[in-house]
Amino acid sequence: MIIKHISQALCFILLMVFPAYGHNHPHLENAKLIGTGILKIYWAQVYTISHYQIPAPGPYQDAIVLSYEYLRDVPKDATIEASIEEFERYTNITEDKISRWTKYLEAALTDMADGDRAEIWKMTDGSITFYTPDQPPVRFDDAEFAEVFMNIWLGSETNYPDLRLQLLGQ
Repeated sequence: MIIKHISQALCFILLMVFPAYGHNHPHLENAKLIGTGILKIYWAQVYTISHYQIPAPGPYQDAIVLSYEYLRDVPKDATIEASIEEFERYTNITEDKISRWTKYLEAALTDMADGDRAEIWKMTDGSITFYTPDQPPVRFDDAEFAEVFMNIWLGSETNYPDLRLQLLGQ
């Protein structure tokens, strides 16, 4: 009887600590925080974003992680639209790629509410995995998509240069 209560309490604690990610979520316990900033659109704070690097050795070594904590409700469609606008800034990104990448985003993203957390993990093999609330992880093995997507915040041509500097710890 006591073991049953301890097991139930342990399950409850785990659900409270990791509510947004479901199963098979890698954890940031060994990650190195590179930098943190807040995405602001005009006067509105959208989310706090943190940039992590996973050091070697380990199964996730050298992964780049962007972690988001939403400060307001953000519909899935708004995130997809903003991402597509970012993709279109690159002259080498074809309509076929944008169409394929839009399907990726439709599969990976969800409506986000104030207080929700999400993470995006870019691995050294070129894959990218989205961890969003209430759905299983969604992985894409498309190195170009992974690079372009992460460059929205971390790339030298970002529309958010001040945020980029904060994320890079500068």
